[in-house]
Order: sequence, then structure tokens, then C-alpha cells
Amino acid sequence: AKDTLQTLNSVSPTAMRATFYLLKTGAKMSLKECLRREYSLGAEFLRNVPDMKIGITSKLVKKEKTTVWSPPTNNEVKSESIKSLFDPSA
Repeated sequence: AKDTLQTLNSVSPTAMRATFYLLKTGAKMSLKECLRREYSLGAEFLRNVPDMKIGITSKLVKKEKTTVWSPPTNNEVKSESIKSLFDPSA
């Protein structure tokens, strides 16, 4: 449990919340719909979520042990921002 918590605290809070939202809402969808949504979310992250660039730079390029995400904690991620990733027109 300690290792799991440590891992969860090291990843992007925005990505973690978006993944949870995908899992929660995808339970009632077909596989095709789930894959389409996941692809769209990935594209949205590449275009509009700073954590993608932050994570690539910090983890892959600079090989840093810790990363400062935007927002930095799970509590600071707004539900509206997660929902907007799935409906950019909102």
C-alpha cells in the first residue's frame, strides 16, 4: 500500500483524475466507444494540458526524481477542468 501511494503521489494529478473519470464513465460504454474516448483524451492532453510537456521534460529528458505538476496536487484539480478534457467545447 505504501508503494502504491508513493506511485500515485508521483504522477500527474490531472492525468490521474482524468483516468479515474475514464474508468468511471467507461463502465457503461462499448469497447469501441471507450477506445475512441481514450484516443481523444490523449490528443487533448497533447494539445492543452501542461503536464504532458512537464512530464516528458522532467521524467524523460532531465531524468528528475520529482516533478512539479500543474496543478501540483489532486485536491487542486478542478472537476470542471477534467470534464472539459472530454468535451473541449464546454
